[in-house]
Amino acid sequence: MGFPIEPRPNRIGAGNFIDKRAEFYPSKEWAGLMIEDPRMHSLYRMYTPGVNFDADLLACAHKLDPQDPARVYYLKVIWRALMQNYAICEAWKVGKLLESWSVWRLIQGYSLPRLWVALAIGYVPLFGSDRLRRLLAGLAAQSGPRHLALVAMLVFTFYLGMTDVQRRVGRAWGRVLLRSLGLFVLGAAYAGAAWRLHCSGWLTGMPPDPYYSLLLAACALLLGHMVQLFWADGSVSDPL
Repeated sequence: MGFPIEPRPNRIGAGNFIDKRAEFYPSKEWAGLMIEDPRMHSLYRMYTPGVNFDADLLACAHKLDPQDPARVYYLKVIWRALMQNYAICEAWKVGKLLESWSVWRLIQGYSLPRLWVALAIGYVPLFGSDRLRRLLAGLAAQSGPRHLALVAMLVFTFYLGMTDVQRRVGRAWGRVLLRSLGLFVLGAAYAGAAWRLHCSGWLTGMPPDPYYSLLLAACALLLGHMVQLFWADGSVSDPL
């Protein structure tokens, strides 16, 4: 990433992590280690929830010298690292320190484009499988099964999202649940928009059964999460 890292902090390990953190945090060198050294993620996870990776990165961002010509670059690197960690609130605070590209940052970052792209990808196998669509249509025609199927798909979607959040945040369950809920709510909003678009009949020429469209949107969101979790390297919140 290009951070100028001092030689002494590179010797950080499990035995001296807390002492080194007290010595070098918050600083640009410490932020560089947090982002570039894979051991730092493991050390932070080891001491979670006593230490907070995202709060430390945010503090380092606020300590950057405003006169440093490379300040904007460092802030962008920190912003991206926070976004990858689902720390949207902290990333927003760092983003406010950046004076340019605010609209583009909203499109390629805060809107979680990987999420709505995953939703679109989830529709591909649905529209390509007559058998699966017939199954969903049959469930939509029955009051009890359709509600059970909808709840099951939404619960499983939330679980898949929480799995990736926990993998990156660690065992700080308060932050894990809060960020997982935010991810789920945004995904549900995108699925709701797709449901409304489908119900309008704009895609098919005639309005379909709304319950069928709802199950289709929920299933697409679930499939999108599965694709993102099992076949993608980055997190759902990783900016484009």
